[in-house]
Amino acid sequence: MRSEELQLLEQHLDGTLAEEDFARLEKLLLEDGEARAMLRTLATLDLGLHDIALGQQLHRNKELVETRSIPPRRTTSSSFSASWTRSLLAIATLAIIGLGIALWFQSSGSSAESAADRNIAKVTGTGGEVAFTGNGGSVTTDLKRGTLLTGGTIEGSSPTSWVELEFLDGSRVTVAGDSRLTFSDFDQKVLYLKDGSVASSVKPQNPDSPMLVYTRNAMLEVLGTEFEVESDVESTSLDVTEGKVRFKRLSDGQTVEVPANQRVQSAEGLKLSAQPIPDRTNQWEINLNHPHGMTGKWIPSTESLPPRLKLVHYWHKSPKAGSILIKSASMPVVGKDNQRVVLRPGSMLRVRGFAKANQKTVFGFVVRNNNGDFGGYYVSSKPKVYWMDLQTNDESRSGDLQSFEFVIDADDLCRGQDLDSQHFASTPVGLVADTFFCSTPPEDSDLEITEVEIFNQMQIE
Repeated sequence: MRSEELQLLEQHLDGTLAEEDFARLEKLLLEDGEARAMLRTLATLDLGLHDIALGQQLHRNKELVETRSIPPRRTTSSSFSASWTRSLLAIATLAIIGLGIALWFQSSGSSAESAADRNIAKVTGTGGEVAFTGNGGSVTTDLKRGTLLTGGTIEGSSPTSWVELEFLDGSRVTVAGDSRLTFSDFDQKVLYLKDGSVASSVKPQNPDSPMLVYTRNAMLEVLGTEFEVESDVESTSLDVTEGKVRFKRLSDGQTVEVPANQRVQSAEGLKLSAQPIPDRTNQWEINLNHPHGMTGKWIPSTESLPPRLKLVHYWHKSPKAGSILIKSASMPVVGKDNQRVVLRPGSMLRVRGFAKANQKTVFGFVVRNNNGDFGGYYVSSKPKVYWMDLQTNDESRSGDLQSFEFVIDADDLCRGQDLDSQHFASTPVGLVADTFFCSTPPEDSDLEITEVEIFNQMQIE
């Protein structure tokens, strides 16, 4: 299934399909069983109900003037009725071309309602601001360990958001960060990762019904393995740590088998081939001239100032205060040649930028375990004090903001307040840095980041 074919399905579900493209869609669905299965999954599970959750979030944020700007996410102002209209459009298409969708409902367990009511997974861990849309259209933001879920959509809305799900057969998937995942299990696990990253540990599956993982531009076929997938609008990258995954690029239909300790990327222009996962490094420096994958407001360079990443408003779930409004920005941690960056003994974090004089702030990392699983997040503040005081100086300025430089030993970073000590290490040292983030209180605060780096103090000495 090519990317343009997937785009036809998405445009139809969004209600944006041009009239002249309808014949192409009809022909595709008549001739391609994979396309029919994909449309059925999206129409049955997604149902446009993300718009309901987004509408609630926008209602909370209606007084805000700053929003995430990098990368842009698809938003819509459609109401509940518009969401259902999109789903009905999909079902109507299936009926028009004679697919017998009513018979499918009968053969898969009497009706879609009974399938939708069936619990297929439970929450085994969660934290941060997370929304689940499912259970007949309800939106839940209060997920807890042990919560049973039907098929639906999980969405994290901050760098520290995460949810670990366990299917009935023991297979696990972890959604972390600013991600959106739709999942189902109608006798075959089907996942659709629209944005962000997912780490999975999959029990052996029936060869006739492997787990399928769709992204915007790739499809993965999984029989039983451990792997990590990252997806954005332009590409999908896959790292396999155990077993083997069959990877298909949708733009041209090319496929490749990816064995353990290999990776592949689907970006246009790249040769589709499995390559050894590069050796890890302990050094990293961000290049703000190319702000790909960052969240925040990117400000280009001027004659007197370098490019900056400005913090913008987010909702953050605090274990004590519930959902609180903060300002935040984040950026992926990827070494040279797409290497993973490990926090070793002696690893130091240095951040430079501009801020209001002696304002409160926090810096931190979201980390992964060595097998790709979510490893928690670690911050510069003490466990009982959420914010620390950031010292500025008068050496240079950006408007009313003064320059600052902050340096901390990775071993001095503290485990996030909502992470329990039984499942998460006391220090990030030895783990893989996945995302750097910075946060401040929303009131009377401002901050712009110009440089971030990880260096090793032992190597310098």
